[in-house]
Amino acid sequence: MKRKMNAKKKSAVAWKGRIEKTNQSKIERQTIRQHNLKQRKVGGAAGANLSKKRISEDAEAGETKRRRMGPHSEKSRAGFEGKKQGFINEKDNKRSVVAK
Repeated sequence: MKRKMNAKKKSAVAWKGRIEKTNQSKIERQTIRQHNLKQRKVGGAAGANLSKKRISEDAEAGETKRRRMGPHSEKSRAGFEGKKQGFINEKDNKRSVVAK
């Protein structure tokens, strides 16, 4: 009987440890979720590629993207520099060439 009681006490301690571990991991996951949601609200590079497992240090630093320098600094992306002129084979288009 004494052995059975000692086994129950040992089991109760182990169970309490498991419950504490699950609660701790639950709190950790919630903090990661809250951080990811906050970074997503910020948007841009800070809101991209967020970790499901950990909070990255570089996201915490709040680094911003460097501004583009040079002749293409006002352009958004390569290949999209100008405004659309219209279709090449359109008759009313200024770019269309009529061969005579």
